[in-house]
Amino acid sequence: MIQSQHLYKTINKTPILIDVNFRVHAGEFHVLFGASGSGKSTLCRCLSLLDLPDEGEITIDDTCYSFPNFCKKISYPYPKIGFVFQQLFLWPHLTNRQNILLAIKGEQSS
Repeated sequence: MIQSQHLYKTINKTPILIDVNFRVHAGEFHVLFGASGSGKSTLCRCLSLLDLPDEGEITIDDTCYSFPNFCKKISYPYPKIGFVFQQLFLWPHLTNRQNILLAIKGEQSS
């Protein structure tokens, strides 16, 4: 389960996320859509803790992350939460397959 409660995020003093609240249970599929610049990517980046929200709470399974009191010493939600960037951020000297396999390297079980 992933849940956000009262999530706020501003960038350069511009409010991007304003009181975002939702819950997605394991096995559910949801779609996030909206106009360009409406905050979809910002929300995804906040949920994966690539960007930190200004205020609110994010709960992933049994772990709650509170903002602004977030402690960077706690474990991040990867690999439970992943994020695929809109832009192409690949290592140019690797093939597409090699770039993808970088993310799972070391996660293989014997």
